[in-house]
Amino acid sequence: MNIYILEDDLSQQVYLEKLIKQILSQKNRQNDNVKSFEQPEDLINTVKEKGNHQLFFLDIELGQNDILQIPFEKILFIETSSESHHIT
Repeated sequence: MNIYILEDDLSQQVYLEKLIKQILSQKNRQNDNVKSFEQPEDLINTVKEKGNHQLFFLDIELGQNDILQIPFEKILFIETSSESHHIT
């Protein structure tokens, strides 16, 4: 499976990639590929194929304008800004 991350905050991108790789390792999924991108254009230029063998984690702010250009099957939107967190 190819797993793509689109996140412009480098610290969040690194954290998410590390977390995904840890989960894959725990599940013995060594053949899965994880690739991270800061710019939607770079992701779009990389992803040329369709299929259920791909999973996308997209920063909702970055992905909303370019989402139609991505041949996705499975997509998860992520939000890491402090404004989106509820304080209780």
